[in-house]
Amino acid sequence: MTYFGDKAPEVTATVITLAAIAYVVFGMRVYTRIRNRAWGMDDWCMTVATIPFTALTVSCLGGSFKGVGVHEFRLSAEQETEGLKFFFFFEVFYCAAIIPIKLSISFMLVRIASGKKKYIQSLYAVSAMFTLMNLIALFYIIFHCSPVQYAWDTSTPDGSCNPAKVPADIYYATTAVNITTDWFCAILPISLLWNVQLNRNTKLSVGVILSLDAL
Repeated sequence: MTYFGDKAPEVTATVITLAAIAYVVFGMRVYTRIRNRAWGMDDWCMTVATIPFTALTVSCLGGSFKGVGVHEFRLSAEQETEGLKFFFFFEVFYCAAIIPIKLSISFMLVRIASGKKKYIQSLYAVSAMFTLMNLIALFYIIFHCSPVQYAWDTSTPDGSCNPAKVPADIYYATTAVNITTDWFCAILPISLLWNVQLNRNTKLSVGVILSLDAL
């Protein structure tokens, strides 16, 4: 039995809207790159990202019909377990999707920084940092409970999870790394465009577009 109330409809509407925008933009990107014969590593990374992103979207939608966004007191034990299962897979696929998405942005900046060794080395270092941190978070989310299903079903016999402080510390560390590296990738285009022979308005426009990943 499902309970589709409280904030669940808003969750559903938000997921559908953002997913639709993402798929349309991705389709436009693929069309443009193929037409201009400019397909690169950044495009491959974004293409790979659509797989966990789709799974993430399905998990969010499924969760919205299984208790996510609903006040806990309205849910039965079975409904709460189902909601937690979808939320578990949401966390897993989020970490799996964010890695190729961020790598795509980094490789795009590597293209732009062609020939500028210090910028390229910095981008590779930043990419290694956020990839490692998100992989740690990914595997921790999957295996912090034994057996795995104990993460959403505490009625599983002989199950246990690590203390709550441990995942909290990993989440904070991962968030800090992601925010820091996002801002690095957002600010980098400013220095890349500093000495480019473009008028001020064009530089500003291009810089803003390249810095949108800060959002």
